[in-house]
Parts: sequence; C-alpha cells; structure tokens
Amino acid sequence: MRVTTRRPRAAVTGWLLALLLGLVGWAAPVAQASQGPAAAGQARLLDQAAKTVRPDTTSPFYWSKIAWTGSATVIAASNQAGDLYYWWQASGSTTWHEELVAPGGSGYGYHEPSIAWTGSTVVIAAVDNSGDLDYWWQTAGSGTWNFQSVDRAPQGYEFGAPSITASGTAVLITAPNENGNLMYFYQLFGARGWTAQTVASSGDEDSFGSPSIATTSTAAIITAAIDGTLYYWYQPFNTSGWHEQVVASAAGEEGYAGGSIGTSNGSVIITANTDAGDVYYWYQPFNTSGWTQQLVAAAGNGAYDVNPQIAWTGSAAVITATDQNNDLVYWWQMSGTTPWYPGSIAVGGGHPSYVAPAIAISSSSIIISAVNKYNGNLLYWYQPFGPNPWVKQTVATG
Repeated sequence: MRVTTRRPRAAVTGWLLALLLGLVGWAAPVAQASQGPAAAGQARLLDQAAKTVRPDTTSPFYWSKIAWTGSATVIAASNQAGDLYYWWQASGSTTWHEELVAPGGSGYGYHEPSIAWTGSTVVIAAVDNSGDLDYWWQTAGSGTWNFQSVDRAPQGYEFGAPSITASGTAVLITAPNENGNLMYFYQLFGARGWTAQTVASSGDEDSFGSPSIATTSTAAIITAAIDGTLYYWYQPFNTSGWHEQVVASAAGEEGYAGGSIGTSNGSVIITANTDAGDVYYWYQPFNTSGWTQQLVAAAGNGAYDVNPQIAWTGSAAVITATDQNNDLVYWWQMSGTTPWYPGSIAVGGGHPSYVAPAIAISSSSIIISAVNKYNGNLLYWYQPFGPNPWVKQTVATG
C-alpha cells in the first residue's frame, strides 16, 4: 500500500541562474557564485563547457533528452564512459554545437540526463555513479557549466533517472530513489537552496519507474508507475501537499511501466505502455478527476518498448516510441478527435537499431532525438507541422 507523504526533507544548498551559451539576443542574468558541496571528483567539471573536442577516447551514446528554447534545439546525452554532453542548434541552422558538460572516467560518470529551458537558462539534471542527484546550468557567454549537488544519496538509496522542467519562478526536478521514495526538488530563481519533498512512498524497497514532470500555469504535475499501477500527482507551485490519483491500475499480470506527461489545451496528457508492449494515452481536464483512456497501439506482432514519450504541438498530441524491431515510430491525434494515426520515422532491425527516443516541440516542428545502439551515434529528426517528411541529422558519433 502506497502512502503519499507531505513532509519536506532537509534543503540541500544550491542556486540557479544561467543562460544558454552563444545564442544571440538572449539577455544574461546576474551572475552569482555556485553553492553547495561537490562530490569527489566533481571539481573538474567547471572548466569543460567551452570545449568542442571530445576526450581522446569516444564511447557509444545510450541516452538523450531534447528541449526547445524558443530559438534553438538543445540536447543532453550521456555515453557509456559516463561523459555528459550538450548540443545546441539555432533555428534555421544545420550546425550542431557540442560542449562537454562533465567528463566521466576513473570510475566516475554521469547518467540519464534530463534537460529543460527556464525562459533564460538551460538546465540539466543527471545522476552520477554514486547515485547522487546532480544539476548544471550555463550563463550566456560564460563558456562554463556551473554545478550543484541537489541531493547526496546514502549508499543503498541511489537516485534513478531524473526529469527536469521549470515553472515561471523555479526549476523543478523529480527522481525516484532506491528506498521506495519518489522525490521532488525545487529551487526559486535566484535562490541559494533546493527545497526537497517526498511526493510518494512505496512503503517498502520497491522503486518507482522513471518519472516525468511538467507544469500547468499554476501547478507541478508528475506521473510515474510502481508495481504496474500508473499514478499522477499535482501540487500548486511553492507549496507542500501532493494530490495523488490513480491513472490506471494493473490488471492481473498486466501492468504499466514508464510514463510521460504533458499538457494540451486545458488538459493533462499522459502516455505509458503495458508489460505486453501496448501503448496507451490518457487525458483529463485540469483540476478534475476521471481519466479518459485510449489505446494508441496494440502490441500485435511487435511490442513497443518501455516509456513512450509525449508532446503537444498546439493542435495535436504526438507520441514516439521504439518497437521490438528497434524501429522508431510515432503517432499523432488532432485535438477534439479520437483516431490515433501511426507513422514511421526510421526503420531499424539491422545496422540501424534505435533506442531511447525523446520528443519536444519547436516553433514549427516536432523534434526527436534517439540513439542508434548499433554504433552509439546520437541522431536527430524534425518534421515541420503537417504531412511533411522527417529530416534526419547526426548530432554526434559514438
């Protein structure tokens, strides 16, 4: 039995204020000194950001996340050596600019990053080899990624993959840990500390799957699954007291995994897949209860991988996932309609073999990143809104 708790944990020292490097026309915020203790080996992070040449030994990528700043696509990715990288591409350009955010090596590394845009700052959260939850931000023109430790995990309570976003006043992070808690952290813009809360506890050592966080105009919203049941939580900004709802319950041996959350015109939208590989979609108007469920795609002859990803174009919901043949696929549904239309982005099954897709929306296109696990290359696709072909680019080779 899960119990949603409302107690805050001790705040961890830290602060936020930064801006994406090198994109013309963005005003730089007032600089402040970075706060908070760094884990062993992390002092070497601070002078790496401006480098566009990778370490001598490259390593296959396996994870990426994507976001849109209003004038650029930004991607964070980690490789099997534990290096954390960042790329940006200005709107209308075909050039990817690469920066090493934090190098791995010597038994240390960074994994499963998440990336977001605050309106003036690019922010990244990731976990390190010790299971600590880490955070970086970048000030315009500084050539430096600034580091904070959000929370240090005691041995046996390591954090899993985080999800990061921003409200109009704060950076928001959620992450599960291995003692069965789903945690939430927020830091007000210009503040010098992280506020920590327990969103929910499993009551045992069962861990939540990878959570997903987004915002409405007034609240933080989170989805995650545990023991096959998919949950939703919401909380008004800068308050304590999470409200919990069951989105979909496990039925027999059939449960839900993963989960990705977003917002449409006045509704919360969620996607997740079942253990059998079916992909589902749910929506619910803000501040209500009662989820409407739709089957996006049945597994049929090919199951879809854990954790499909969702986004909203302004007029349509779009979902991406990979199937058991490692094809990269997507579905879309126009606002106010019920059919889900399938599409293919890239065919796998041979030397191309796609995993870990991420999705976002630019001002004019659906944008997706994914990894070709055959060679470890990081790839990017975009499709201008409407019935247009997908355009593919290689962001970085593994």
